Amino acid sequence: MSRSAVFGESVARLTEERRRSVPRGRTAHAVGLPSGLLEIAILALIALLLVVATLSTRAPRTQPPMVSQIKVERGDTLWNLATAHPVKGMTTAQVIDLVAEVNHLDGGLIRPDETILVPTAALDERLASR
Repeated sequence: MSRSAVFGESVARLTEERRRSVPRGRTAHAVGLPSGLLEIAILALIALLLVVATLSTRAPRTQPPMVSQIKVERGDTLWNLATAHPVKGMTTAQVIDLVAEVNHLDGGLIRPDETILVPTAALDERLASR
């Protein structure tokens, strides 16, 4: 008989002996729990994992917007809008540059009835926290 055949036969004999040594209704697992209890424990673990996954995918709290939309009125200028919506730590000229950049304004021109974005107090708070 070849070595692999002897080895295979030995493994089969040990497997059969192990199967016979486990009492009926019990598992062969190292934990030694009754099979029904082990299945309940596995289901409870799966349920716990599902709850954790659901809680972790909740939408995060929304931050207040850092900009708001305004409709340009006749007579409005970027200077007037920048002074009406100041940002702490920025000069009026810097706010104008920011508004022009965010709104893709060529030459800083705004027109009546145009909707543009301007900074809000939330931007002040965000910049102050840095």
